[in-house]
Amino acid sequence: MNDFKQRLLNLLVLISFLFVYLEWGQKNAVFVYEAEFDILFSGTGKWKSFVHPLILAPFLGQVLLIITLFQKSPNRKLSTIGILLMGLLVFFVFAIGFLSKNVKIILFALPFVLLTLTYFLLARRSANK
Repeated sequence: MNDFKQRLLNLLVLISFLFVYLEWGQKNAVFVYEAEFDILFSGTGKWKSFVHPLILAPFLGQVLLIITLFQKSPNRKLSTIGILLMGLLVFFVFAIGFLSKNVKIILFALPFVLLTLTYFLLARRSANK
């Protein structure tokens, strides 16, 4: 996979992650980008919840993917680790959506799942060459 394709795929994975839909309880729902904004820029001390593994790991994954976007040649290991860290949350949410038959959760997680599968298939194909 050439640098441009990897950089573009990293960007698409990052964007698709931000639009994953989270829903819990009767009236609680938020997109990942809304939750991140609330945690990072809310002055009410919500940053303390940042240390939870299901929040911290995907955030670190995003940081790693952002770093690869600015590298001359994107580091494949950093990309893979970043995608896997974000995938922890997404695949957990996707499984919950699937088990609860929540179409919104499934549809909003599906782009990330498909782009992640594309990334790993292309990475594997280029590694076999």
